[in-house]
Amino acid sequence: MKIITFPLVLTLTFILGGCTLMAQSSMETNEQFKVTLNSGDKQTNIQQTTINLNLADLNQPHILRVGTSIRETQLTGQIKLDGKVIKTISNNQTEINLAPSLTQGRQVIEILGNYSPSYAAVIVEFTGTNTQVYQKTGGNGNFSQKIIIEVN
Repeated sequence: MKIITFPLVLTLTFILGGCTLMAQSSMETNEQFKVTLNSGDKQTNIQQTTINLNLADLNQPHILRVGTSIRETQLTGQIKLDGKVIKTISNNQTEINLAPSLTQGRQVIEILGNYSPSYAAVIVEFTGTNTQVYQKTGGNGNFSQKIIIEVN
């Protein structure tokens, strides 16, 4: 597992096991990236990001977008907030404003599901005041991404 702290406005890109992770933020952001390889051709990609936000910034939209790299891709899945499904993913582009749902403290956003064709990629983007996180994963038709949000 690789842990990176971004104290400045910075953009980094990592490519590992078919996954690309890019993050940009002017607030402290911890990026954790883990790839687990299973037997045979099956690969499970798990990406995790921790973001620190100011409570005062939540009066502005904080948008989570889930999409695909190829327009014809079939994407199904769920977006969960602290284990509760808040949005079902049923097409190749989904968007939700998380600001009304975020409160002070720690919240966990999970984005998981399946996509076809498997050579496409799933793109998860979180944008808000002074924060932009971009994650891209592909290679096997399954995705699981987690965004941990600390609101101070």
